[in-house]
Amino acid sequence: RGLRSLSRAGLGTFASMYRHLSLDDRWTPLPQQRALSSIPGTCHVRWCAIAGGVLGICSLLFALHSALKSPTCCSVNSYSALFAAPGWMWWAATASTTTTSTTTATRTQTTTTSATATTSSTSTVSTTTTQPLLELTAPGGACDFEYEDIHRPGGWAATCFCKHAGNSGCANLPWPEGCVDETWPHEHSVTFRNHAQAHNCADATALLTIPKSFFEHVQFLDAWCPAGAPALLAEMLREGFASYQHYKSGPVRQCIHSGHHITVPWLHLHTICDGGVVDNMFGTGREAWCSTMSSQDEAESLVVEIMAWAHGPGPQQAAALPQATPSTCSKIGCGMGGPKGHCSCSWDCSTFNNCCSDYQDTCLGTCAQMGCGHFTSGSACSCETGCAAAGNCCEDFQSTCAALQPAPAP
Repeated sequence: RGLRSLSRAGLGTFASMYRHLSLDDRWTPLPQQRALSSIPGTCHVRWCAIAGGVLGICSLLFALHSALKSPTCCSVNSYSALFAAPGWMWWAATASTTTTSTTTATRTQTTTTSATATTSSTSTVSTTTTQPLLELTAPGGACDFEYEDIHRPGGWAATCFCKHAGNSGCANLPWPEGCVDETWPHEHSVTFRNHAQAHNCADATALLTIPKSFFEHVQFLDAWCPAGAPALLAEMLREGFASYQHYKSGPVRQCIHSGHHITVPWLHLHTICDGGVVDNMFGTGREAWCSTMSSQDEAESLVVEIMAWAHGPGPQQAAALPQATPSTCSKIGCGMGGPKGHCSCSWDCSTFNNCCSDYQDTCLGTCAQMGCGHFTSGSACSCETGCAAAGNCCEDFQSTCAALQPAPAP
């Protein structure tokens, strides 16, 4: 009876250990490893087979000892243990072969999969998000925008970002020289190493996380996809944090450029060491938003901060917004350009003949719309200092631009 209890307990312990190792302690390749590791995925399985063999041998010796010491008492238990011991050894060996571990890695994705006869589990580098609003930026979604190379400032880097994102707008363009590097894809975004390095960090590694859909900057995202903006930003925060943990575990520093202070015309999130600095972004202000992230669970609360800083809707407000892409300047905002195939409210839209239908009435009628000290092509009035002499001041010039009006003669 004691031998039987020992055998059952031992088998249960090793079986539990085997299941635990095969599901939770799988080896996952780190993203910074450029080549496949030679470490086999079945290393834990081999240890389980060895452990099962040791248990079988011990039980066999115990049974032989009992048989030699007292042959009459071993008619059932000892002999059954004697013949069962090789069976246990065979079980450990064959059970270990019922689990297979296959690791597949390419230049753009790393996925590790393990399966057993009774349990199946898949582990990937990225985090799966099921929020419906996030699907707006998925391929074919309302906010799936193509990149358009119009030779804008930072265009080389934007094309590089486009290739990393796998955006269809640059499918026929070659990888820019010096751009080719490893990319770690997520559901609606990708992460890759920044060529710029972080300062004030023991590890100067700096990561960039960008959406696969083209958004010029965070205000562009808010203007053209307000309903999906919070969910997309939350994914970018989580994936940037998770990707950096492969370099250094713990809190990270994350920053986003403001739309009027971008270095590359493609929305990107910086992730560096906590307390570090990159691209002269020292904290939250007019030029950038920065914060420390200590856990992926903080993503939603940080999104609230970002949207308030960018003057966009919070997650709850976004959920109530229409999911259709806006098509008027009253919704998009004056001065905001448009993605490929959509109208624009940019101040030079008349040059490209792609102004939204309400551009003239919404953006060119008052100084409050155009800004004091400016005259915008296509406007019927002016907000420049000399408009009074020219007789073409907008009707709100005096009330809106009082500081620009000449002082009365003494």
